[in-house]
Amino acid sequence: MSVEAPGTINPPNDPPPSDKASGQDAPTETSLFDKGYGKGTDKGRKETIEALGFDNLDDAKQFITDYKASQEAALTEQGKFKELLEKRNTEFDKLQTESADWKASHDRWTTYKEEKRNTLLEQIPENERDIYKDLKLEHLEQHVAKISTAPTTPPGRPGGTRGSYKNLLDLANAYTAGHINEAEYIEQKKNL
Repeated sequence: MSVEAPGTINPPNDPPPSDKASGQDAPTETSLFDKGYGKGTDKGRKETIEALGFDNLDDAKQFITDYKASQEAALTEQGKFKELLEKRNTEFDKLQTESADWKASHDRWTTYKEEKRNTLLEQIPENERDIYKDLKLEHLEQHVAKISTAPTTPPGRPGGTRGSYKNLLDLANAYTAGHINEAEYIEQKKNL
């Protein structure tokens, strides 16, 4: 909040009144009246007061008092803004550090997912990899788990190719388990 005098006129050879933040002092009664403008005479002071737009000396003094108060309030606000700025800078620095940590974690996670995907795709036959390469990692894991734990049916058993027993023991086990009948057993025994 600044207070301005009505019809303010800066006397010649006097810099404009300024605040302490810019390095210049606020106007004082002495600076307004005793710099060669009616110095020591009531008539000169009255002319200066009127030239500045004040009705009397008390109005000029009140202006000076109000001006100083407004400058102090402005400096107080600036101090609060500086504190707020420092606090925001601290928070910003903290967020930058956290962001760097998150980026590093993200990079590690991305690397892990790529390695895991490559490992899973290696478990799939090469001619089928193009089919599965675009699956989400979770779905790819489920599929590979399904195909790697699927029971393989030994030859000669239901669902397998009959007649491909490697030895007589496998053939006898298939016959006793009921996978083949007696006629198939005799026929396969001849082929061994």
